[in-house]
Amino acid sequence: MATELLENTIATLKVLRTSDQGAFLDGQTGNTNDDILLHKDQQTSPVAIGDEVEVFLYRDPKGRLTASMRLPAMKVGQIGYVEVINTTNFGCFVEVGTERGIFMPHAEMRGRPQVGEKVWVRLYTDKSGRFAVSMDVDDEMRRASKAATEAKVGQLVKGAIYNLTSDGAFFITPERWIAFLHRSEMTRKLKVGELV
Repeated sequence: MATELLENTIATLKVLRTSDQGAFLDGQTGNTNDDILLHKDQQTSPVAIGDEVEVFLYRDPKGRLTASMRLPAMKVGQIGYVEVINTTNFGCFVEVGTERGIFMPHAEMRGRPQVGEKVWVRLYTDKSGRFAVSMDVDDEMRRASKAATEAKVGQLVKGAIYNLTSDGAFFITPERWIAFLHRSEMTRKLKVGELV
């Protein structure tokens, strides 16, 4: 028996039939009512019956499992500076290039980012096997950073805050330097994700 297909995952599925709406992919239940629509608008290249297609699965407004060939721009474990596109009582959704945003639960947030704000996140797979994102990116930032050997005392630098602590703010510059701004040097309250 095949494993159950879940929303917010990537799957490789076979095209069983096509229609004016798009292509129907094998829902792997043996029941054609469970086949998954890959709408024409969600196809990044033409598909034909028998093709194996890599798709991102999500729920449409009616709760049906639906497919898109637009995959996340990040891979599991990677970080990105992304926009918050929706907030809920349980967390928020961020834009990572998929048809629908990827969920970030409150437990994975630093602060409460609002719609339109950008934040640093890491893509991971949650306990149920679905994609989610976390603002806990410290280890990934350290691995991605470069030594600031070309930095000069008094030089102005810009960057996006990825962590606030009781001592101050950590941010990363476009040069991939990690910088620290002590709280005594702050002239106002800062937010995670903010450009400074």
